[in-house]
Amino acid sequence: MKIIEQDIYSKSMDRSLILLGHLSFVVYILFTIIFYKERLINSDAAYYTFHMINFEEVFVKHNRHISYFTQWLPLLLIKMGASLKTVMSSYSLIFGIWFYLLFLINVYVFKTAKGGILLVLALILTMRYKFYAGHTEITFAIAVGTTLFNWISIEKNKISWHNQWISTCIVFIFCAWLYIIHPVIIVPLLAMLSYNVIDKNRWLDFWNYGHIGMVLFTFFLRFKNVMDDGYESNKVNLIQDFPVVFSNTKDYYVFTIIQDYAFNHISIALIGFIVALLLLIRHLKLLSVSLLLTATTGLIILIILSHSYLRADLYIMIDGYIAMLGMIWGLAIIKAIELNKSKKLSLIMLSTLIILCYAQIFSKHTFFKQRHILQKELMTSQLEKGSSKTLVKLDRFDWDKLWYPYEFPHETIMLSALDKTMENASIFVDYDGKKVEEFLEREYDMLAFYQNVGLNPKYFNLPKQKYSRVDKVPWKD
Repeated sequence: MKIIEQDIYSKSMDRSLILLGHLSFVVYILFTIIFYKERLINSDAAYYTFHMINFEEVFVKHNRHISYFTQWLPLLLIKMGASLKTVMSSYSLIFGIWFYLLFLINVYVFKTAKGGILLVLALILTMRYKFYAGHTEITFAIAVGTTLFNWISIEKNKISWHNQWISTCIVFIFCAWLYIIHPVIIVPLLAMLSYNVIDKNRWLDFWNYGHIGMVLFTFFLRFKNVMDDGYESNKVNLIQDFPVVFSNTKDYYVFTIIQDYAFNHISIALIGFIVALLLLIRHLKLLSVSLLLTATTGLIILIILSHSYLRADLYIMIDGYIAMLGMIWGLAIIKAIELNKSKKLSLIMLSTLIILCYAQIFSKHTFFKQRHILQKELMTSQLEKGSSKTLVKLDRFDWDKLWYPYEFPHETIMLSALDKTMENASIFVDYDGKKVEEFLEREYDMLAFYQNVGLNPKYFNLPKQKYSRVDKVPWKD
């Protein structure tokens, strides 16, 4: 059975799109390597990374077992005795490798050049800060969900090995993959599959409805299990607050964040989406435009409700959900390219859009780099005083400059361990004000989430000593 054929692309536009896709993933992969510290030493990414390295085991949260696909390489390197930098670089890199492999499947196995570019757009069009959450399951969900959509939506007449049963098996495999990732991906995925029915006039395609049914059943099971998870169920329950949130918009800071994000962080993507919609309207694709706008509105409502608790500009929290808009907006842009008579102009505009999106992603690394500078400044000053373990009260924390206090111990121990010019050190932020005096009187290996954490001597080494409280911190003084 011949899976990959050599002479499937005769159109120059397809060849150009594939080349653009390859170049885009070269940049993506380079970013994962260059910015491995920014991607892994922040917030939840630091929690995942530290646990995996310190305890030398796969770390899974909220039943998102996709971590087995991304953590096997760094764990293998740990067993081989690799350095901390090598292990962390590999963990950041493997996401880019996985996404590139999905791109190759799209263009060389599924034989869809447009699908390959849609994957690129889905990953970068509206994603900014979340790129620097190097562990995140939602990014993986976007890539897998987009690839599943591409398979269901493409015309398979060019695929010699295809039949309906093979197609169904492929859908089953991708559904199984999505089951262990992030459940909220069903929202943009279902919108995309509905769009395909309209765009390709598949109203009587019962095999297609069968595949959509498989997707829906997968997520029915996923959401059924979600309610057993406190974190996931709380997210779902926030949807019930629709009347309260939207009748008191001034009381919820999330509306300000959404507005700021639209005009200051993803404006180029928003412009691209609007231009694409105008071209679709010009070609009388009114039903498709209505669906795309409805899906966008629905997803934004979901973003607002699920993040209604935010009281600060914690962009990395909201960015993951906003990133899913790239799947829907990318569809509009791909369709606009298909309809535009000037293929050269379309390619120039698409290339420019991708370049500008990468430029915006690149610019976000400065925020994370500045966090590291402030953390190292405090650790260095404390080390000069002979203290490797520092405690900071929450009232001395800066949410705007630092975002999260919870994973500071994991962030700082890894940051100091990577720096050959300084000794290992760790900062704990007492974010709940629990038993402060006890923390200052007892000796801990390392304090994290109010528990004593033993350290893996392969990579981390803190002396036995008590925590030292400081009130003068570089981010405030």
